[in-house]
Amino acid sequence: MRAALTGITDPAILEPFARSKFIPVTNAAYAPLVEVGRSTGLLD
Repeated sequence: MRAALTGITDPAILEPFARSKFIPVTNAAYAPLVEVGRSTGLLD
């Protein structure tokens, strides 16, 4: 799955995301967002 997503080069697919490519990340990269979401009640 990761290789499929990071291998996308079609501008028509990337344009809605305002990106020229996707890069690999881990769930840890989103930890600060999850923390804010939980502290504000937006996430359980």
